[in-house]
Amino acid sequence: MINIELDNAKDFMSHLFIKETFDHFLCREIELDTFVSFKIDGRLLHDFLNDIEKEELSGSPFVPWSMLKPHCFNIIKGSRTPLCIRAVFAMPPHSIASFIAKNGLNVSPDTISGLYLNIRYENKSLNIVTGTSLNTFTLDKSIENAWDTAVEHFIKKTQGQ
Repeated sequence: MINIELDNAKDFMSHLFIKETFDHFLCREIELDTFVSFKIDGRLLHDFLNDIEKEELSGSPFVPWSMLKPHCFNIIKGSRTPLCIRAVFAMPPHSIASFIAKNGLNVSPDTISGLYLNIRYENKSLNIVTGTSLNTFTLDKSIENAWDTAVEHFIKKTQGQ
């Protein structure tokens, strides 16, 4: 787990709410504080979806950020910055096997419960905290280290570096 403090919140928010940079992540939850607090649970309600959406989204209980992003952007758009944004994003389960292979890790995808990005904007400060969740106990930190490194590189893209 690492904490990345970002100086350029404006560029990051552009990547988060306007560009497609984060669209592939699943949004587990998001909280937006403006004139009221909006709390959104990212769990999909499959009964609401049409058959095509059900098939496309069958692999996860959570909504892709690309589906939720326009609604969240509608909440925050305007001339005033939100008081607070808190979000938990997860790598989609179908991407974990390729992440393992790309990083040369010697683990089964079934051992990884989740790879997370925790985004927090509050008091004009923006922090990204990584997180990993495993289904089994291990002293091996290779998954955590690989995820931390991958997130650092990914976040640099949002900062114009």
